[in-house]
Formats: sequence, structure tokens, C-alpha cells
Amino acid sequence: MPSVIDSIRHENRLVARMVGREVLDALQDLFDLLPAAFHRSRIGPAATLCVLARMRFDNQLRGRHDHDGLSVSAIARSLDMPFETTRRQIRLLERCGWVETGMGTPHVRLPDTLPAPLTGWLGTLADRCDRIATQLDQAGLYLEAQHCRSRCVSARICAVLDMLLSTFEISGPMFPRKRDQLIVQLVISLSVRTIADDLPLSRTYAYADTVPPVALRRAVTIEQIAERTGLSHSTIYRAIEEAELLGTLERCTTGGVRAREAFLAGDAFVESQRLLAGKTAALLDGLADHHCADCEPGADGGFVPSDFVGFQPRRASL
Repeated sequence: MPSVIDSIRHENRLVARMVGREVLDALQDLFDLLPAAFHRSRIGPAATLCVLARMRFDNQLRGRHDHDGLSVSAIARSLDMPFETTRRQIRLLERCGWVETGMGTPHVRLPDTLPAPLTGWLGTLADRCDRIATQLDQAGLYLEAQHCRSRCVSARICAVLDMLLSTFEISGPMFPRKRDQLIVQLVISLSVRTIADDLPLSRTYAYADTVPPVALRRAVTIEQIAERTGLSHSTIYRAIEEAELLGTLERCTTGGVRAREAFLAGDAFVESQRLLAGKTAALLDGLADHHCADCEPGADGGFVPSDFVGFQPRRASL
């Protein structure tokens, strides 16, 4: 009998659609909450905050509360971003009060008191973790969703941060820049939302050799990409031109763009879907096995949101 990880890896396109929808929507929510200074440069700062939040929650779960943070070079390496670009964005995040440097060290970390918007956003990640586990359960691929939902909030937040960072780490080698990577992944995810919302239909295109036909992959407009990323139209047009040359995207006669079928069926993309599905299975298995004092009934869950009110997470639809 195949293991849970084997089953999830086998239906990798189905799993990638479920995970991709949640983590990309979560990322867009964070984009919307960043200070106005990052209106046209959201990708790097958001990724930096995810890395620092992941480190903070991981330390908390391990009982370590004295970590000095991460160096700028360590953050740049983990995100495969230029050092100077990372350093400039971190300085701006620090001026906005979203990160701080350690006492007497150049290392970067989140402040003890998180900005209210960031606290509100992190609180929604636990719900996204529950939805991913529930959707996999409904698909018959994961039967421990209830155990995941009963784990502490911090562990569930950490799992989704891992999924988000893994999504970009796994597919990163296929793209020259994080900007191009985000645009292509966004186009792929948005174009198949109709499939993702219909479980029987999604099961039809669950496997490596079942690329959804063009008729089911709707075009994504420049306006939709701009609204989601904050990038200018001219930047998006340049990125699309480069993606066309690389063979990842194609323009549609009705307007907008979609991923090329040859790219979706290619070995590199298929392997990235398998890796993402396997990573998701391993994270959920680890979450189901996790237990700490904050998981006990009546505990606060290890993460108490601030009084930030009014944040509505992005729905998993256009």
C-alpha cells in the first residue's frame, strides 16, 4: 500500500493547485499590508518577512527565545536575491518599524511587538493550513486533517510559512528573477481557479501526465497581475516578453496570458510539482505528530493576535 507521501506526490498537480492557491493568496494579502514605501517593490520585503517569521516561530516551537536573528547575507542567500537589494529593503523595513537589528549585532529579526497588520496576517495562516489539510482530506489523500486542526496556532502558522517559502525555493531555478517566478506562478494559479474549485474536475487533472487543456486554462490579464503584485504595467510587459522567449508564457488571442502547455508538461515543471506535493505531505505529517503545551485544550495556541481589527484575508478566487 502506498504511503501518504507517495499518494500525494502521485496526484501532484491536484495538491499543487490546492497549496498554490492558499500560499499565493496569503502572499498577496501580505503585499496589501506592506507600508506605502513598498508600493512598487513588494516581493523582496514580503519574502524577507516570511523568512524572519519562519525563524521566529520555529525558535518558539523549539523553546529557543534568545536568537539574535539572521544576517543580511543569510537572508539574501536563502531567497536567492542580490545582497545590496536585500540590504536596502531591510533598511527600509527597519525605518518603517517592521524589523529590527539585534543589540550590538548586524543581524535582523522581527521586533518583539509585531506591527499590527503583520500580526493579523500571521493569524490567518493557521486557517489556511486548516483549509489545505481539509481539502486534501476531502480528496481522500490525507486522513489526519482533524489532528492538524487541533495543533497549536504557532505550529500551523509555521507549516504554511514553510509551504510558502518551499513553493519559491523549489521552482526558483527555472526563473532568472523572483519577479518572473511570481508572475508565472500567479498566472498558472489564477488560470486554473475554476478547476481548483471543482474537486471532481480537479481530480481529472491530478497527475503529472494530465495537463489541463487550453479551454480550461483561462487567460490572466495584465491588470490582474498588476493588482496582485503591485508591479507597473511596463514591468509586467517586459517580464512577459522575457517569459515568452523562455517558453513559459504565451499571449492569448483574447487578451491576457497563460502558461504554455509545453512548459506545464515539461520535466522541470513536473518535478517541481512532485517536490512541492512531497514537501506538503511531509509538513502535514510532521504537524499531525507535533504536540506541545500550547496544543492542549484551553491553551492560547502559542500565538495571541493583537487588537488589529479589519483585516479580511483574500478569498481563494478572482
